[in-house]
Amino acid sequence: MCLNFNENIIAGKSIAGISINDNVKDWVNSINPRQIKQEAISEQYTDYVINNGIVSFTGNNESGLIEKISCKRPYNGKFDNFFYPGMVVNELIVENKYSIILHGILIIDKSMNIGFDLPEEFTELDSIKELPKFLVLEELHVMKNNWWR
Repeated sequence: MCLNFNENIIAGKSIAGISINDNVKDWVNSINPRQIKQEAISEQYTDYVINNGIVSFTGNNESGLIEKISCKRPYNGKFDNFFYPGMVVNELIVENKYSIILHGILIIDKSMNIGFDLPEEFTELDSIKELPKFLVLEELHVMKNNWWR
């Protein structure tokens, strides 16, 4: 198992070589302990943060599987040769044909498995066009199917 901060992002599947439904322990054991921090976010989930958040993932404590993977700058990989962490909203408005805001995530693909985290003050909006045009979207997430249910 090897992290690659340049690897392309695949909606609903992977970031940096880490895939949805990979075993949490396999990844934790393969990463230098000084590079990874873990934090319980609920009884059911734990976040694992790698290299100060360049990549992170959320593991299900019961199943032991990864359910969400995230990346921030300076991650270099892209989704669909266009989308990357640190994009500005205006770039998305000009280029993206599909977007929806759901549960605080700006979804950018019809698969509903990839999206940007929104600052809390914008989570209740309905459209990308309501967001400030120069808002930087810092964190990009890949989620498992049906995550919103």
